[in-house]
Amino acid sequence: MNEERNEEPTEGKKGLPKWAYLLGGVAVGAAAGMLYAPKKGSETRADIADWTKKRNDERKAFMARMKREVPVAVAAAKERAQEAIAAVKERAHLTKT
Repeated sequence: MNEERNEEPTEGKKGLPKWAYLLGGVAVGAAAGMLYAPKKGSETRADIADWTKKRNDERKAFMARMKREVPVAVAAAKERAQEAIAAVKERAHLTKT
């Protein structure tokens, strides 16, 4: 017997995967954006470089903060875990007696 499947096809009408159509659309959109950009290429590249530098500086600051804060958080979590383990052991000991 033939079973009907309600699955979406992974290929388009011409046999290309759907992601290929998406990638093509992104490429066409990027090309159109460059053609109609209000700035010169050198200005756009400078803007991209500035944006990239800013994001890199933010990433470095975030990583420095994590290097400071994560060990403190881990130590606090270990302490709470040890306290919880001690409490469970104490309750287990009390129920045995």
